[in-house]
Amino acid sequence: MFEERDAALEANRDGEYVLWFEADLYDQLQITQILARLAEYEVPAEHIMLICIGEHPGIARFGGLGELRPEQLRELPATKACARLTPAALDLATRAWAAFRAPTPEGLPAISATRSGELRFLGEAFERLSREYPSTRDGLSLTERRILAAAPPDEDATAGAVFGRASGREARPYLGDDWCYTMMDRLARAPHPLLEVRPAGAAVEHGTPVRLTATGARVLAGEADHVRLNGVNRWIGGVHLTGRDVRWRWDEGREALTG
Repeated sequence: MFEERDAALEANRDGEYVLWFEADLYDQLQITQILARLAEYEVPAEHIMLICIGEHPGIARFGGLGELRPEQLRELPATKACARLTPAALDLATRAWAAFRAPTPEGLPAISATRSGELRFLGEAFERLSREYPSTRDGLSLTERRILAAAPPDEDATAGAVFGRASGREARPYLGDDWCYTMMDRLARAPHPLLEVRPAGAAVEHGTPVRLTATGARVLAGEADHVRLNGVNRWIGGVHLTGRDVRWRWDEGREALTG
């Protein structure tokens, strides 16, 4: 799919592009990837129009373009959600994509701090991404902490209900349900499980019963560190976190990456 997409981008490099996206993190990553690729193809910035929306009048908690009626979609090109890009925006997207792909995260803070009239949600999205690094407080990513906080300690809740509660804490849509269930599964299969699923060893799906373990409660309270207990083996962009003593952490007190 990516090869087909990139072939279409390259085949039309002499034309114009209209990109429709939303404010959530995964859309912001797609924007940076696509714009960095168009910059490689030397597409002039003024040939690219971006329609990117994070809110809409009358919708209290806007989730995405799919919530809009056809007539509302037709109105967007005439609103502030639509911008014809500048070379500065292409340069920012290129730097953001390089920072995301880098083997160390030193470039993330600069992107998180940016404020762009054209790429309005990019800085916010990269700061949220930075909070996926293990916390100095408990070794949890922000998503993991919200999952544990949403799981009851003394009764079962379905994985779908936990996903709904955790997602409700996000300022903007951040994570799909399948990826969230994968994270729950990882927390349940850890050497010192932070979640319990029933039946034991079952793959986590929408209706799977889950609950917080005693160890999970200790970690959630900051009395133990998830990474030191269970180790970690996951990627955040180009950064591979492994082992029980990872260099890169999110400092809760300073609200900054530390390493």
